Amino acid sequence: MNTKRSDSTFSILLVTDTLFDSNGVSRFIRDMAARAADFGAELTVVTASPIRPEGMPENIVNLRPFLAVRMPFYPEQYLNLLPPFWRLWRTLRARRPEIIHISTPGPLGWSALLIARLLRIPTAGTYHTDFPTFLEENTGSKRIRALTAWVMRRFYRSMAFTFARSQRYIPLMAGEIAIAPERIVYLPPGTDTGAFNPGYRSRPGFWEGYNIPGEPLVFLYVGRLSVEKNLPFMIERFRELRRNVRRDIALVLVGEGEYAAQAARWRSDNIHLLGVRRGEELSRIYANSDIFLSASVTETLGQTVMEAQASGLCAVVSDRGGVTETVVDQHTGFTLDVAQPGRWTAALEKLVRDGRLRSAMGRAAAERMQHASIRRSCEVFVRQHREAIVPRSPTENGYGRVSVSMKSAAF
Repeated sequence: MNTKRSDSTFSILLVTDTLFDSNGVSRFIRDMAARAADFGAELTVVTASPIRPEGMPENIVNLRPFLAVRMPFYPEQYLNLLPPFWRLWRTLRARRPEIIHISTPGPLGWSALLIARLLRIPTAGTYHTDFPTFLEENTGSKRIRALTAWVMRRFYRSMAFTFARSQRYIPLMAGEIAIAPERIVYLPPGTDTGAFNPGYRSRPGFWEGYNIPGEPLVFLYVGRLSVEKNLPFMIERFRELRRNVRRDIALVLVGEGEYAAQAARWRSDNIHLLGVRRGEELSRIYANSDIFLSASVTETLGQTVMEAQASGLCAVVSDRGGVTETVVDQHTGFTLDVAQPGRWTAALEKLVRDGRLRSAMGRAAAERMQHASIRRSCEVFVRQHREAIVPRSPTENGYGRVSVSMKSAAF
């Protein structure tokens, strides 16, 4: 393993349980790994996954896990029940980064946290997923929520700083997770506007390649097909529109999850499951759709909502969570309460009937996303880690001070 670097190089090592999965967290980490060098940082990503993709970049290290199982309530992702502790120890000790960023609070993340303490290397983290709410949604248990919040409090409490992906979650991080406010740093949202933009639109005839005949108005959802994403709510709103407003509409679902088993009987309602799609194909699917839907109430950011808007789609989303920072109600789409299904039906009917409004919102969304580039996110990501590394005194317990930047959510 080559661990040599210039004395002037600033080094970050990021540890994550998810990297090769089709979710927003994985895409964000891969984006940081691809761009950190542009801002003067050497970023190495370390994971432990049974997935062995070909052609990995040199700055990605995939350790072989001892025991990885499908994650409860999230079977598309692996969970390291027995992470490769000693391999991780040797990797961290050999590379000796100036700071370790622990992206996920799973067993691999806890192992990295312990090793960092033993090696006296400062740590930082990101609050990517609202796990207390996620588990309460899936189990219906407030006790599980309380236990999860307690575990996460212990995980984040010693970190130099923790990124918040949206300002909506800063009060929760400071309250339920008890992260000191001065150690919470807002990371501006960003997406790859080169990979996601209206230039990929190529209709007519695009959807015939997916056995969707004609030229329907296409509603799109990209993400996990699971309980906490509120998929049945979206499907019922779509069925109402198709019954009462317009027959030549289609709902396209991109992703995987427990609801995928119902895909065959959905086709009679013109609902089509495409499974996981990546790269340029995904870019084209976004751009050739018309309206993006997301009724999830647990999004800390909503990466797919940003990708859809960058592709020129208006978005109709829940009014809870981080998505409200990227969707401007009545301007780039609608943010609505899932407890009021009638308002969802009315908003969707308005978009179906009014093509000019739909197009105007889509253009406004794409224009707004031009100010939310992934490069800007990466610049803040690197700068904050650099600012966290300052000369340490014995009274600082081996952890550097942190310069916190609470930035506005405005693009």
